[in-house]
Amino acid sequence: MAPIRIGILGLSKSGGWAVTAHLPYLKDTSKYTIAAVCNTSIASAEEAIKHFELGNGTKPYGSAQELAADPDVDLIVCSVRVDRHYDAIKPAIEAGKQCFVEWPLGANLKQAEELNGLAHAKGIKTMVGLQGRHNPLFNKLKELLAANRIGKVLSSTMTIAAGFWGSTTPVDAQYMNDAKVGGNLLTIFCGHMLDFVFDILGDLKSYDGQLATQRPEVDIIGANGELIGKGSRDSPDQVLLQGVFKSGAVFSYHMRGGATFKGTPGFRWNIYGEKGEIEITSTSPLITFNPDDQQIRVHDHAKDEVEVVDWRTEDAAGKLPGAAQNVARHYEAYAAGRKQQYVDWDEAVERHKFIDSMGKGPISIGT
Repeated sequence: MAPIRIGILGLSKSGGWAVTAHLPYLKDTSKYTIAAVCNTSIASAEEAIKHFELGNGTKPYGSAQELAADPDVDLIVCSVRVDRHYDAIKPAIEAGKQCFVEWPLGANLKQAEELNGLAHAKGIKTMVGLQGRHNPLFNKLKELLAANRIGKVLSSTMTIAAGFWGSTTPVDAQYMNDAKVGGNLLTIFCGHMLDFVFDILGDLKSYDGQLATQRPEVDIIGANGELIGKGSRDSPDQVLLQGVFKSGAVFSYHMRGGATFKGTPGFRWNIYGEKGEIEITSTSPLITFNPDDQQIRVHDHAKDEVEVVDWRTEDAAGKLPGAAQNVARHYEAYAAGRKQQYVDWDEAVERHKFIDSMGKGPISIGT
């Protein structure tokens, strides 16, 4: 079977998410080939192609329109800043290309719905970068729940200290402090976390989300850690959610900006059942990056014993850098046509709707 020919929007010589998470897999697979790179200029695209040794067959482009018009590109991958997603990917949709856009799909719900509507009108295949579901630890968690290890789930609690969105902001991430941009603690990080929660435990039937910006003024820090000046923040640095799953189990969630309490996990997720409890922890809050120390433990109430459960797998993706592993599994599912294993734009819009409803009072959506 011929490889899927990819055009990448946003592969920079200087680095970024496409370099960290997409390139390690795409450079070493027979299922895809990088046919083109599109940056803000042809020169920048040429530099990236040369720097990453993609070969003379990879075409450089300086506009999304030119990339979309290339007949030798099947799938366009959009890995630019979220407030640029709409304009960057729209030409690809209009050209009838398959589209993979990083999460969030758009800077807001309206953009996400419009992009999805255009994609449906063109009948194209779509995918969004909610790849955390592919973490092997979560697959093991699903197995434990299906095997009734803790009985009926009664409640679930998740607490996360982001490690960032505290009193400082790196100079190249200042845009994340601006809520209008659409890329922040709520939309990006909570969006990723809540996606795998809902994938595993099901959707909420009622909930109330609270948002707060407790640090409206922050220090802007340069690349070498030096203080550059002060900056403002109006995106949330505290996200709280209380709700009830359709199963009847209750849910409590708190993600905050700032450093983790010294010596404690940055990520903790407890699922409490009639017969026992599951606890997942990780020093890093970025559990979707497959940190080495992520751990899953089961407390059997009857035996009063705690078991550390082995979740590791031997797949090829597990040999890649952490941030690239689940992205690779996402690509693998897409190439194999395993629709139930990757997230399309219909589902992305549902996640956008949930995020958009946060902070707007109690919500009840029935069963």
